[in-house]
Formats: sequence, C-alpha cells, structure tokens
Amino acid sequence: MRQFRYANENDLNWLKCHDIHVKEAWIKRCIGHNEYLVSAHENELTGFIRFSNFWGKLPYLDMIFILPEYRNRGIGKSLFLFWEKEMKKNNAKVLITS
Repeated sequence: MRQFRYANENDLNWLKCHDIHVKEAWIKRCIGHNEYLVSAHENELTGFIRFSNFWGKLPYLDMIFILPEYRNRGIGKSLFLFWEKEMKKNNAKVLITS
C-alpha cells in the first residue's frame, strides 16, 4: 500500500543517501521546515519531493526522486498530487516547477 507523508528525523539517513545534490545540513533544515514529502510502500521509503517557498510564499518543487525499482508505477505522479493537495491546504494558489 502506498503511503505519503512529511519526512521526519527518522528519514534522515535515507534522504542523505538518495538526495545527493544537497548537504546534510540542508536536508535537516528542510525536514525541520516540513519541506520534504516521502513516499513509502510497506513502510519502506520509495521516493521524495523536496520543495521550498519561492519569495517566501510560492511553493517551488526543487527535486522529485523515485527509486529506480519503483519507477513507472505512478508513484511520482501520486506523490506530486499529494504535494499539490498539501499546498492547497496551506492556501497556495500557484505551484512552481522547472
């Protein structure tokens, strides 16, 4: 069963191994600011979205990553839609990606 949630400190080591474009301090900062969403299958992490707030208010998708063995199963799309739903809860009217 797919699960989507905000990352927490227990996810730090997994994120350090898979979010290779940023340093540990940035990962910790993003966890603390609820700027990571993770996907899991049977309690095993399968991917993440890292985002930030452009100009302090516009949600910007920095990175989306799904483990290779879980790709092409709709997990990335579902995780993106979960992010969209969460941002709407926070009154976001616009989401930014590149």
